Amino acid sequence: MLKSIKNLLYILLVIIFITVIGCTNEDLTDQPVGENQTDEQSFKITVEFQELIEDNTKPGQLYEFIDEQLDNISKDVLTNLLIGIEDQLSAQFEDFSQVLQGDEVQLTLEEIFNENTFEIEEIQDETLKEELSEIVQNGYKIELLKGFYSIKIDYTQMEKYKVNVTEEMSEYITIQAKESSELYEEDLMLTITWDELSDRLAHTEKFLSSYPESVRANVVERMYLNYLIPYLQGLPNSPAYDIESKKFNQELIDNYTQWIETYPDSRTTLIIKEYLQNLDDANYLYTSEVAKSLDKLLEQHLTQ
Repeated sequence: MLKSIKNLLYILLVIIFITVIGCTNEDLTDQPVGENQTDEQSFKITVEFQELIEDNTKPGQLYEFIDEQLDNISKDVLTNLLIGIEDQLSAQFEDFSQVLQGDEVQLTLEEIFNENTFEIEEIQDETLKEELSEIVQNGYKIELLKGFYSIKIDYTQMEKYKVNVTEEMSEYITIQAKESSELYEEDLMLTITWDELSDRLAHTEKFLSSYPESVRANVVERMYLNYLIPYLQGLPNSPAYDIESKKFNQELIDNYTQWIETYPDSRTTLIIKEYLQNLDDANYLYTSEVAKSLDKLLEQHLTQ
C-alpha cells in the first residue's frame, strides 16, 4: 500500500514538473536547450535524494550522493539537499547516540581523550572502533559535555560545500560550524572571549536581518538568544561583574561601546544603549534593579 502511494506521488511529481518546464512550444523556443536539460537533471537528482531520505539512508551515504552529483547540482538544489541532510542528522541522532551508552564505553573514551580530542585508531576494541568511526563518517562528532561523552552534529563537514550553495546557506553553515568546532559555553562557563561572543552574536543577528524568511530562522534566533543573554549578564561561572563588589566588567562596557559604534542600527544596539544607561545610573554596579531592568528590556525588544 505504502509503495503504491509512493509510486503515485512520484508520478504526480513528474507530471507537475513536466507541466512547469514544458508549458508551450513558444516557451521552449525562448528558453535555452541547456537550461531545460539542467532543470530535468536537477529534478531527477532531487527525486533520487528524496527516495534515499524515505528509505532512512544514513547521512554519510547522503553526503556521498551529493559528492557524486556535485557538478550537476545548482546552488538552490544543493542548498535544499543539505537542509535534507541536516534533518536526517537530527532524525538519526538518537540511533547513533546509543553507541556511547554504558559505563564501559565511557571509560574507554576517557582513557583516549586528550583535551576533548581523540584518535579512534587508539581503541583496541575493534567493534567499538568501527562504531565510533561510523559516527564520525556519518556527520557527527564526539565531545565531552557535562562529564559525559556524547555526539553532536558536526557542521564543519558541510563547510566544503559553502561555495556551491546559496549565500544564505553559506552564512548558516558558517554560523553552525563555528559553534560546532568550539562551544561558547560549558558547565555554565564561557569557553570563548567576550570579543568572540560579540562576533557570534553579530553574525546571528546579521543573518536574521538579511534572511528573515529563512527556513532556519528559528534555529538561528535561538542561537542569537543563547549568545545575547551571556553577553549582557554573563553566566553563573563567568559573570559580567565582580561577585564581591558587583562592579561591572570594564572590558564588557568597552565592548558594548564598540558594538554601538559598529552596529548602530541593530536591535541589539537598542537594548545595549538602555542597558548602559541603567548601569550608569547604578554607578556600574550590577544591582537587583539593573537585573530587573534587563529582564524588562529583553521582554520589550525581543517580543515585538
